[in-house]
Amino acid sequence: NRFSKKEEEQGSLHSDILSDASRIVHFLNIEKPYLAPGFSIHDVVKQLDIPQKTVTDCFNKVIKMPFPKMRNQLRVDFAMEMFRRNAHIQKSISGIASESGFNNRATFYLAFKEATQMTPIDWIKQNCDFQMEDDMVDEGSEVDKKSQNSEED
Repeated sequence: NRFSKKEEEQGSLHSDILSDASRIVHFLNIEKPYLAPGFSIHDVVKQLDIPQKTVTDCFNKVIKMPFPKMRNQLRVDFAMEMFRRNAHIQKSISGIASESGFNNRATFYLAFKEATQMTPIDWIKQNCDFQMEDDMVDEGSEVDKKSQNSEED
């Protein structure tokens, strides 16, 4: 009967999109392509040979997070792992932001604050055993001060 055939096709499509979403998540977690500053959804499409509409649907409908937000979350998670490993002792916040795939410090601070509700410096103070030396806090602290001042206004 036609109804069961249509349900069967929808089930197959659902299975395909779940499979594609799984491939995407595996690719992101294993290859870490988001660490490249220019990483875009087109890179996922090319690397995995999945149509762009399908990739977009996977992010929005299965992963339930738009691609840009997912990319930033993965980058922030990577930076937090660097902080946990005390990379901030030897590297500036800007250096860690760059290694995490962010193009600039301001974008990093915005994404970090959106993901954690705090600045990287505040996160380090609350979550890391070793604090930053004053000379290792780069110009990012200016962004930190500005964001705190704007919150107080």
